[in-house]
Amino acid sequence: MAQRAGRPAPLPYPSGWFCVGRVRDLPPERVRTARLMGEDVVLYRTGRGVVRAIGPHCPHLGAHFGAGGTVRGEELVCPFHGFAFGLDGSCTGAPDGALLRA
Repeated sequence: MAQRAGRPAPLPYPSGWFCVGRVRDLPPERVRTARLMGEDVVLYRTGRGVVRAIGPHCPHLGAHFGAGGTVRGEELVCPFHGFAFGLDGSCTGAPDGALLRA
């Protein structure tokens, strides 16, 4: 890390833990948008209660998950074309109903 006047230079990204919401405020199978460092973050909770914080846009065409995205069991479903994503971020379903799991 570069040094400035005997101190480490600030990192170009946030370093640490930041609260964007409380689990008790996010019921199972719900999606909501929070702000972090001036940017949207989408929070969702699966049917089993697993909580995730992700970037707000679907990798397909950029739909905002917080504007109509839904949780189906353990998957986050895009509001635009209906692509489904697993907890690891991988695409697990397509709008034609095909499952993409190996």
